[in-house]
Amino acid sequence: MEKKKNIPFNPKVNFGLNILLAQVAPHFYTNEELSQIEELCQSVFQETKSHFISQNIVKKEKMDNNKKRHCSSDEGRMSCGERRVKPKIIKEKESPQSPKLPIHVMDKITKLNGSNVRYLMCKKLFKTDLNINNNRLSMPLKKIKCDFLTEIEKKILNTKEEDKPLGLEVIVLDPLFREFTMSLKLWKMPKKSKMHSTCVYNLIKNWRFLVSQNNFKEDQKLNIWSFMVNGKLHFLLDD
Repeated sequence: MEKKKNIPFNPKVNFGLNILLAQVAPHFYTNEELSQIEELCQSVFQETKSHFISQNIVKKEKMDNNKKRHCSSDEGRMSCGERRVKPKIIKEKESPQSPKLPIHVMDKITKLNGSNVRYLMCKKLFKTDLNINNNRLSMPLKKIKCDFLTEIEKKILNTKEEDKPLGLEVIVLDPLFREFTMSLKLWKMPKKSKMHSTCVYNLIKNWRFLVSQNNFKEDQKLNIWSFMVNGKLHFLLDD
């Protein structure tokens, strides 16, 4: 290969051919020309490498941004690496949910310094509940939705005096928040078909007076709540 000596050597001209010849026939070049080809090769290699790295960085940033946007839309609570698991629904023993305590009722309980508010049951008034001669409100134990008694109160109610259940003095508030002092007793009533008995809580004493003051009717429904005031058990009837 004959070179033109009057033209300055430029390794960029026919760059690919120069690289190939420099590898297979270096005797065609002077040492200085070979150095120029090598420097140009290294420069081109560095530029190509930098361009490739920058492309990867941009691509990675786009992927990260997409991932962040996806995570932020996931209710803002769960981290990106976490697995979304549908929460289990824990069902209560009783399928009907307890009614929400009205604000004005809660305010009254708060003014009385009441605590440990519990929903007991929805009581449908029967003819026997309104009978003046019976003078009691029955609350079957199987209908009660929670354990509202302390251990001491349970012990008192399970105690008998002269073969009669011992009563526990309580305060009952009617829907107008009027207070009536009553006695809570636990009665065990035998069933006709089986030998075992069923337990019923009864509010007695002054019940007939509360009924007359409120003009309760048969089939009327009352939500019954319990709460404590200075260690004394209270009941609230909400219609």
